[in-house]
Amino acid sequence: MSIAQKAPIKKISNTVQKKKEIPTFEFNFNANAKPIVDQILQEEHKITSSFFSKSPKVTIEQISSLLDQKVSGKELVSQLSECLQFYKSNEKMNYRALEALGRLFLEAASKERVDSTKQQFYLFWALDLFSMSIQHSTNRVNTSAAALCVSIFKIAVNVNRNTYQLEKEILKEMTAMVAKKDLADLQSRERITKLCMKSGRLYEALYHLIEFEKLMKLKSRSMYLMKAGEIQFRKASVFQSIIDFYVGIASHKKEKDRVVNMGRLHSFIYRFNMDNKAFKITPLTGTGPLQINKTLGSLISAANVYYAQAADNQKFRQRYKAYYCMARNNMFRDKIKVAIQNLQKALETIERSPLKQIEKGNEKLKLLEYMHKIYAEQSMSRRAEEVHKQIQELRTQVRAMESQKRDSEKKK
Repeated sequence: MSIAQKAPIKKISNTVQKKKEIPTFEFNFNANAKPIVDQILQEEHKITSSFFSKSPKVTIEQISSLLDQKVSGKELVSQLSECLQFYKSNEKMNYRALEALGRLFLEAASKERVDSTKQQFYLFWALDLFSMSIQHSTNRVNTSAAALCVSIFKIAVNVNRNTYQLEKEILKEMTAMVAKKDLADLQSRERITKLCMKSGRLYEALYHLIEFEKLMKLKSRSMYLMKAGEIQFRKASVFQSIIDFYVGIASHKKEKDRVVNMGRLHSFIYRFNMDNKAFKITPLTGTGPLQINKTLGSLISAANVYYAQAADNQKFRQRYKAYYCMARNNMFRDKIKVAIQNLQKALETIERSPLKQIEKGNEKLKLLEYMHKIYAEQSMSRRAEEVHKQIQELRTQVRAMESQKRDSEKKK
């Protein structure tokens, strides 16, 4: 049964309710005063006037003009996408051009004092553009763009103080890497990845994780071979964070977040599809369960690829967790037989894991309980009963081991 079928789709009322007016943020930002914008515009003029150079279909200057004209968001995104296609592939000026575009959007947001929705649109795009600038910088480090990301979260600090603090920590780590003249520092990269995950900046977490993997391969091949399975599992976890959040929305468990947080998903998909030619995530076409369900299928496919790589890695100590996560995802996609096979594989690998007996027993209980739930939901009563017996026997064994451990600790 698909996600959309599991939960009844609620009919959305057509009654027009008076929307509460949201005030705009008041701040000042002058992008034109920044040397980076003027410098990029000069370089852009050289490109467009040269007969031999490949010119962008839409220039930064044209984007600046469209922002001044306050064209619709749809038209602006369409033109910006054309502009980004050129500058993201231009290695000489990509990260600087992306930062310049971000500055223009941030300036537009500072000038918007009436329409809070439009101002937020500009701020979201400014944040994405600064993040893209970091992504295309050497070793994914750009303190200038990172400082501007912090500035955006400072503008909205009353909305989300926690994210603002986390962004400051990310900037601090990048600044330390620059000060040490070690942009390949693995410890700082690890901390940045974890901070991005905590703040919900998931695409940023993904590309920092990819950079972490690349740097580890170069620094220590033996360390990479030991950690490769864990890294693939962590990549899958980035996608899983989005999957779990939007499964809740699709099933109406998070109705209040239904539309407000769709920007997270749009941004992740937009940037992922722009960066990946081999595999594309199905874009979101609406905010209802059916539309979200289609997009979730693509996200699950991506997550399961990484989970499978983690599960196949013999040196990964938690292979069973990768199989378990694949089982959950395959249940969302109605692949019941495959999900059962995943759980059986998980049970096999956990037997060979280095876990202590009590921990191993508790993990096996979780797997068996999930398997029992699947069999019960599918009305496979005989199989469900067999698994239930296994659960009871194992639970008795675990309790006995726990009791024995407590007695042993008292004697000490």
